[in-house]
Amino acid sequence: MDRKYKLKAWDHYFSTALRSNILSLGQLTEKGYDIHMHGNILKLYDDHKRLVIKIQRSVNRLYKISLKIAKPVCLAVHLDDEAWLWHARMGHANFTILESMARNELVVGMPRIAHPKQVCEGCLVAKQVSKPVPKEAQWRASVPLELVHADLCGPITPQTKGGNRYFMLLVDDFTRYMWVYLIETKDQAFQKFKWFKAQLEKESKCKTKMLQTDRGDEFTSHIFNEFCRNEGIQRQLTAPYTPQQNGVVERRNRTVVEITRSLLKSMSVPEVLWGEAVRHSVYILNRIATKAVKCTTPYELWKGHKPDLEHLKVSGCVGYARLTKNHLAKLDDRGHAMVYLGSEDETKGYRMLDPSSNKIVIARTVECIENKKWAWEEPTTEKSVSSWSNLQVNGPSAAGQPQMQFGDDQRSPRSPTN
Repeated sequence: MDRKYKLKAWDHYFSTALRSNILSLGQLTEKGYDIHMHGNILKLYDDHKRLVIKIQRSVNRLYKISLKIAKPVCLAVHLDDEAWLWHARMGHANFTILESMARNELVVGMPRIAHPKQVCEGCLVAKQVSKPVPKEAQWRASVPLELVHADLCGPITPQTKGGNRYFMLLVDDFTRYMWVYLIETKDQAFQKFKWFKAQLEKESKCKTKMLQTDRGDEFTSHIFNEFCRNEGIQRQLTAPYTPQQNGVVERRNRTVVEITRSLLKSMSVPEVLWGEAVRHSVYILNRIATKAVKCTTPYELWKGHKPDLEHLKVSGCVGYARLTKNHLAKLDDRGHAMVYLGSEDETKGYRMLDPSSNKIVIARTVECIENKKWAWEEPTTEKSVSSWSNLQVNGPSAAGQPQMQFGDDQRSPRSPTN
């Protein structure tokens, strides 16, 4: 090899099974190198027709050569070279541009520069940029729960009346089905993930094999790592400050927040109910086709049958729920105006908010006026604001049972969205 010149290679792949480096002749020709083979001699020329490699074929029909990794050039000790001198004079411009300018006589007073492709140490320090992230994943899961993406969103203000300030979103890579959990603090993410794993593995009869997250403390704590090791879950962590590597759940997070804002703003729903809007947003998105799954929906891939959308109403609209009180008088009202929030999990019923009592009611018989908003009263005093703090959950089947604070559901773990 001519020691005056250097060979530059691109797009490296690392394999632990290989003990020697392999150069692709086809790839070198794509980058402008010329290859001449005659007899048992191979010659490699760069784009300036300079000999870079001359090597004899070995007995196993391979061309073996010993190469060393080139170090970045320190400009200060190479200013006597005319090419490096003009590189410094022209503000560390690219050598290719300088060569083109001189060759096409775009300027006067600069000689023709012919320089091999080398790296300037000053350019590395001052110009280094992040490498592009692939727009599409090079690998997709082939079965449910083979790869799960997870991320937290928050803190969100105002907090819900249950004290929640974050939501945790999990996305199955194969089906792109999503689950959401509202949490008060980041450290609760571990417990929610345990619930998620236990329930969804029984539901799908598949095992969680890989979990992809960022490097947040909630996902890299000792107890979280220990649990994954014991359960045989392989971890995939993003590089620091590179959320693009967890792009699947990051994009879904953004979509969930966008739909949540739309649901709240379009029907003038108080922002304190963002938790209900997030829950309903995920419910809807699981039934909407995406580019990642062709000719189907995440719901159908996960559940095995097409989703039925006949029951959906406009979130935040006024709905009249049938009263189910015992011993109603002949002239008592049979319906009560409430606000539609979505469908209730594991129940053939609707989640309805009764603003007059600050309770969430589970109702089966509801008639919605989808083009009508609720006339919300704007809180103007501390007393009116605190009146929302006792928001409760009630249902027709909960007679005689203690009422439950909204957002403080302490029942057994379950899938938060269908």
